[in-house]
Amino acid sequence: MEDQVKEIWNKTSRVGVRRDCSDDEKKQNLKKYFNILFGGRINFPSIVVAGSKGKGSTSAAIESILRAAGLKTFFFVSPHLILPTERFLINGEKIENEKFIYLYNIIQKMLAENELEDPMMPCCSYLMAAYLVKKEKFDVAIIEVGIGGRLDWSKIFNPSISVITHLEYEHTDFLGNTAYSIAWNKFGIVTKKSKNFSVNQTRPEFTEALQKLQNESNRYLEIVQPFWKGETGLKGPTAVINTSLAIEVAKYFLINFYQSQNNKIRIDIEKSIIEGAKNANILGRFMKESINGINWMIDGAHTVDSVEICYQWFLESGEKTKDTCLLCAVSKNRNANYVLSTLLTKKWKRTIFVNSFHADPPTNQENLEVYENPGEAIKSIINDAPKTVLVTGSLFIVSEVIKNLYKK
Repeated sequence: MEDQVKEIWNKTSRVGVRRDCSDDEKKQNLKKYFNILFGGRINFPSIVVAGSKGKGSTSAAIESILRAAGLKTFFFVSPHLILPTERFLINGEKIENEKFIYLYNIIQKMLAENELEDPMMPCCSYLMAAYLVKKEKFDVAIIEVGIGGRLDWSKIFNPSISVITHLEYEHTDFLGNTAYSIAWNKFGIVTKKSKNFSVNQTRPEFTEALQKLQNESNRYLEIVQPFWKGETGLKGPTAVINTSLAIEVAKYFLINFYQSQNNKIRIDIEKSIIEGAKNANILGRFMKESINGINWMIDGAHTVDSVEICYQWFLESGEKTKDTCLLCAVSKNRNANYVLSTLLTKKWKRTIFVNSFHADPPTNQENLEVYENPGEAIKSIINDAPKTVLVTGSLFIVSEVIKNLYKK
């Protein structure tokens, strides 16, 4: 059934991601689907998380803390790395292939009965998540936004808490190329009734944009400082701020939503925070794996700032030697020279760029090796047997490396 899941995911429908229509048309399209299929947005105890970086790590830590508190959690992950079933986590475990196929078929039936076009799978998966949340008994849903927020299909969930992590220039073909347009899209998850959290932005233009949006809407963000000094399951230089943000969000949810509605339930919140923060985990971020004598340093950084943080983590690990290879890629519509700028100025034993993700390779880069097939690039590195390999630039190349390293 795994092959059937993959086949479903790879279907070619493009409804839901058109870039040639206005924002109002996109909004009306979402509204049409939500109203017809579910009678509008779903009002359910939910935490919606948007951002350019830290979105996945923060979401994973929130889920871990709430699960440690005894709540039954549903966690929607975007994107997945290996299999689409990873997008649907119930109490930290991905759903079975059979359940994925069942949810997909249910949504297909609903679409056909209402004569609605079939959305592409990243969009359809949010409809599948919405159906699952309505039908099963969960205490909370943690929802990662796909792209942006305001016009994303994650809008099917009407959040109790909205979270905005660090912002950066990304998906500019869809979100616009200014700090304000990107922030405007991310800020779109904030509602009149939601409690809203964020962090200090590293780029002042995003701080200004978010402040302007708060003033214009009279909807405000509570800024969380990096305070956590306990153990973190999350790794890398951003672990403390992402864990701190997750703790404040989870604590607020437990006190103001869960316990207030379940008066007889008493939770040791501090114990849940310690346990949840320690056990939080996310695949493909700041990973260290030693396989067949090669140290693989793997991080899904895919923006210029996050690549810089990745390199900082790499240096702090002490793994940078003359016998180190760089394996990198960027996704379509991203400028490899810009995204990978921190890395391309450094010396590597080999610099390998995988070009199978529809992006042009870096220019003016001496001794750059370009591979069309990620498997061939990985095989070449294994045969060369360097001491260390840094893998970054795109979640797609991270996915390929993980699949190749662990395939049976």
